Amino acid sequence: MSKIVVFGGNGLLGKRICQESVNRGLKVYSITRSGKTPTFNSPAKPNEWVDKVNWLKGDLFDPHSYKSVLMGADHVVHSVGILFEGAGYKKLANAPITSLPGVIWDEVCKGPEQPNPFETEPLTYHNVNTRAATLLCDTVSEVAKHTKSTISFSYISAHNGSPLIPQGYIDSKRAAEHHILHHSDPEYVRPLILRPGFMYDQEEGLLDNPRYAISNVVGLGNCFGMIPAPLTTQQVAAQLVSRLGDPQACGVVSADELAKPVLV
Repeated sequence: MSKIVVFGGNGLLGKRICQESVNRGLKVYSITRSGKTPTFNSPAKPNEWVDKVNWLKGDLFDPHSYKSVLMGADHVVHSVGILFEGAGYKKLANAPITSLPGVIWDEVCKGPEQPNPFETEPLTYHNVNTRAATLLCDTVSEVAKHTKSTISFSYISAHNGSPLIPQGYIDSKRAAEHHILHHSDPEYVRPLILRPGFMYDQEEGLLDNPRYAISNVVGLGNCFGMIPAPLTTQQVAAQLVSRLGDPQACGVVSADELAKPVLV
């Protein structure tokens, strides 16, 4: 049974990667800051897969907190990121649907946020989207060399070209991509870079789901060929996990490729 370690397995996409991995018979570990089993379950729609994941606590900025979990891993996924720096993501999450366009525009237009000097690891694009990913990739490479094995390393990046996405976000993703693709020994690390466009979860409620509301706007842009069609997190997770077992699958996977049907 293949072992997969997902960093950010309680997030929007991370939880679907864990679910898809469980459904395909992988042994799944998820590293999060709390290490607690998330409460995705509901009386109306229980998610039995949650109990089949090993939920562990770890700090992305401290390899010693998770290095032992990487031993024996076949696949590692970095599914952690921030779209807006600092408190921007909280504003987006808490905003009424009718206020979303204004909130997004404000975040896109404002300049880089100054880090809080009292925070050890401020929520900046560089720290979360770039440094955490490259540090994890380097640790995976170190473990693979020690065990004389090849580990696939998947990084959830992003498609560029959307007017709703801050340039700093894209730049931080591309910086991480460059490190993963050009500073990893292919003998030990098989890189997979996924570049989805906008994502939403098809199982979440639609009426009060900000991401679903935004997906309709994005879908309108797609009708005019401006930006890629929105993808469900289930689609992206299935595309990723389907590639893990293929030793020839590596490099960048575009939004258009992610939108194609998954071959089982």
